[in-house]
Amino acid sequence: CMQIKDKVLDVPVIQGGMGVGVSLSSLAGAVVANGACGVISSVNAGYDEQDFKSSPFKANLRALDYHIKRAKQIAAESTKKGLVAVNIMTAVSGAGLPLNLPQFTKGTDTLAAPIISSGRAARIIMKTYKKHYDVYPDMFIIEGSMAGGHLGFGADDITQGKTQTNDEILSDVLAVIEEYGADIPVFVAGGVFDGK
Repeated sequence: CMQIKDKVLDVPVIQGGMGVGVSLSSLAGAVVANGACGVISSVNAGYDEQDFKSSPFKANLRALDYHIKRAKQIAAESTKKGLVAVNIMTAVSGAGLPLNLPQFTKGTDTLAAPIISSGRAARIIMKTYKKHYDVYPDMFIIEGSMAGGHLGFGADDITQGKTQTNDEILSDVLAVIEEYGADIPVFVAGGVFDGK
């Protein structure tokens, strides 16, 4: 069980947001019903809407609204506590450093969960959030070179094994969190190959 602010995950696992029809309400809802965090990908969520080609923005917003509500409905019958999340791939929250994310989440019950790939990124986010918004992230998600959506790593560095390991990145991020005296949960993506 993991507490994140006033939210609880019975199973401290996050299902990654995989784009274009993979991570929608059926998958995310089933994950949440089992007590973990199910992630809906916003990437072309409305790909199968009739007006997707003519109005992709409207189709995606409508589909995203539908899939969020449907995932919550799927999970509603479960007695387990999980979370529905949305991975929004924009310069604000899913790619690059989401330095202004608190502008959209501060004062709401929406959790801010920046995806980072280094201790340096954690430090920049912690410093910026505190200075401009007087908050810290609600949690960090580390995407090392083993994650499907890895950030901040060149192809040559990955193939030649020149990237930090997940354990090294985790250690750096935890040191930054401790330096700021904060208590922030950290999830690590990628590098899990079997149940062991």
